[in-house]
Amino acid sequence: MQKNEVSALGVSEVQWKGQGEIRSGDYTVIILEVNGLKEGDGRGATNSIILGDWNSIVGDEPYQNIVGSHGLGRWNHRGQMLINFCERNGQIVANTWFKKPKRRLYTWKAPGDWRRHQLDYILAKHRFRNSAKDVKTLPMADIDSDHKLLVATFRTRLKKIIKFKKRRPRWDLEKLYAQRQSVQETLEEKLSAIESESGNAEVNGTIYKNAC
Repeated sequence: MQKNEVSALGVSEVQWKGQGEIRSGDYTVIILEVNGLKEGDGRGATNSIILGDWNSIVGDEPYQNIVGSHGLGRWNHRGQMLINFCERNGQIVANTWFKKPKRRLYTWKAPGDWRRHQLDYILAKHRFRNSAKDVKTLPMADIDSDHKLLVATFRTRLKKIIKFKKRRPRWDLEKLYAQRQSVQETLEEKLSAIESESGNAEVNGTIYKNAC
């Protein structure tokens, strides 16, 4: 039985006090890990799931087959970077493909701020997009974080690939029979002609002998 692998990569934002946001280093780590997944991917048999705090907003406007129409908020520059990342690596933003109330969409709310943001995303490979059955947040879950717990349900099935054997050409018996009849009639005509010529030769020979 063929195996179907699922590789999951967790991503979290890293900041050091007094240093601001560390961008290039984080992205380098992500790209290296994704390249590692791709190298061991074979012919795309591995469903690579990447999840975490991207600190990005992809918005609620559909974009090709990457972003659905059920996101939250307005697109920002980092959101475009995430979309480009998905485009390069054949991923979709799974959060945005399921219609949910807003309380099931937002993943972060700043202390003392009423606005809610969707910063955490789960990315799945486009080839396996139908395996994502549900993505939502659990606002009441106690996880000791200012982010909400984001959960997803995946159901992966192997598609049965039917290999068709090359069929041997079938003989058309009716055509063979018709051809046989045609050949047989032609042979009979030629044989009759030969017999007729042979008979005429014998008669001519007899007449010649009598004349002598």
